[in-house]
Amino acid sequence: MLMLPVISSAQVQVEEEVSTDSVNILQLSKNESEKSIALAMTANLLVPGLGHYYMGNEKVAFGFIASDVLFLFGAITCNQYSNNIFSSARAYAYKYANVQGGSGADDYFWQNVGTTMDSKGYNMIQELNRASETDEYLASNLQWKWSDDYYRTQYNGFIKKSMHYKVASNFFVGAMILNRLVSFVDMKIASGHDGKSIFSSLKFYPQYTAINGASGLTCTSEF
Repeated sequence: MLMLPVISSAQVQVEEEVSTDSVNILQLSKNESEKSIALAMTANLLVPGLGHYYMGNEKVAFGFIASDVLFLFGAITCNQYSNNIFSSARAYAYKYANVQGGSGADDYFWQNVGTTMDSKGYNMIQELNRASETDEYLASNLQWKWSDDYYRTQYNGFIKKSMHYKVASNFFVGAMILNRLVSFVDMKIASGHDGKSIFSSLKFYPQYTAINGASGLTCTSEF
């Protein structure tokens, strides 16, 4: 009897080694960091200081936001006060110059009411200057005649005061725009100095001169 050797085969499986890289979720990539800065800068254009608050700089954010609230309050208050004075001036002209107003009585008209004693004198000046009829006040509701030069002077004082407050209101509006630009630029500077902005590093030092008794305040910013 012939015996054949039995050969058994064994399969060996080798598992591939799986390697994983560690990821630090707290570390932002460069592109992500740039997107954050861009978002913060855009937010500062909408509300100054909002971008600083988003980036965690609450102290600077409060300074910009508080300034913007102050400027907004100043703009609204001055504009309202200017309108109130202008309304009082129109009522004054109605009483002492018999001005009806209404159609065609724009702000320019009310300013011209105080330039001459009556509308006839104003129209005569326009004719001498060879102005067109559109520059004259010919409608019955646009006629005026001051009873005394004193009242005309008082009226001009009201108009001038109203214009001053209107200019102040525009100044506060300009300050609001400037506040947004400054916060925008400050956020850009902070992105290039490891989050340190101009206003976050401001330091104030009081000064006093014994010779002439002058006092002052020195402001420095370091990066």
